[in-house]
Amino acid sequence: MKNTQGLHRDLFVGEVATALAADGYYGETVGLYGYACGGETRAFAAGEDCARAYLRDLAAGAALSRPVYAEHHLEDGEAAEAAARDALTRAIADAQAMPARRAADLAPVWDYLARHAGQAALVGAIATLPNLAIDAEARAQLRALAVADDDGRAYHGYLARTGAGWQLRAGANLFALLGHWLEDAGTGVSPIAHVPARQGVPIYKQRQALAAQLAARFDADYRALLEAILPHA
Repeated sequence: MKNTQGLHRDLFVGEVATALAADGYYGETVGLYGYACGGETRAFAAGEDCARAYLRDLAAGAALSRPVYAEHHLEDGEAAEAAARDALTRAIADAQAMPARRAADLAPVWDYLARHAGQAALVGAIATLPNLAIDAEARAQLRALAVADDDGRAYHGYLARTGAGWQLRAGANLFALLGHWLEDAGTGVSPIAHVPARQGVPIYKQRQALAAQLAARFDADYRALLEAILPHA
């Protein structure tokens, strides 16, 4: 329960912080989201853009750091972009190491796909799992199943393996959710799934229905597939 409460709090704080920054409440503070990819720093003004790019790079098998957000309070005469990038570079260097990758037998994936063609996109998203070592051929096959990003308003979620079984973690702030997903990866996670949210209706009024849609995506057969391919302690 404590972890779930922390997740909801972080997602809410992330959403509020985004709104306050857009309205100028933070004054002379600059910030960037980003991560290291193959030794280079990738920087983004928006957390959503950072998170989506991060998942694409994971699917491609790139060597990544954890994604971070860094902000800097400007002193007189400082160049905003350079100061923000310096802060981001330091935060990336201090970030926790990524989960170790372990080899997996993906034969159950293809068996599952043959029986559940409608779940092709969620099968393809297995390429993003940060703790699986996937060879180049299998990765290419998985990526071919993926669907193009939908930049519209969405609700996101994944399953985390706990002592009480699989539990759904979900929220509208993809960047915040991504951080929790990476923390949970050591004990086992599903890929992050996305469902579209209705326009013109506050997320909090849709949260229960959207969470139900996500849970339906991760049915019993898909949970069994995860158990078959994910490393066990």
